[in-house]
Amino acid sequence: MRERAAAQLSWAGLALGPGAWGVYTLAGYAIASTVCARHWVALLLMAAALAVLAICGAGLSALSYKTLAVKGDGAPRALLAGVAAALGALFATVILLQCSAVLLLGCER
Repeated sequence: MRERAAAQLSWAGLALGPGAWGVYTLAGYAIASTVCARHWVALLLMAAALAVLAICGAGLSALSYKTLAVKGDGAPRALLAGVAAALGALFATVILLQCSAVLLLGCER
């Protein structure tokens, strides 16, 4: 039962990481003109929430990898889980780096 759940969640980092980055990028462009003037902290909070979402996806994939790699037979789902965990962490880093530009430069027009 545990292996079945791990196989079903092995893709979580692959979906949540890039999805969170896409939402942050598109929402940042869409609301930048209205939010930057007064409430630029909202962009930082949105970035933090979406980075946490990406990290959660990476964590689920990492737990799936840990469960699936025990078999040691080179299962493709274990490879998928490992790559998804790495990509989820990478996209969380990208979201935080984009957020750091708002912190350092402020809102540019």
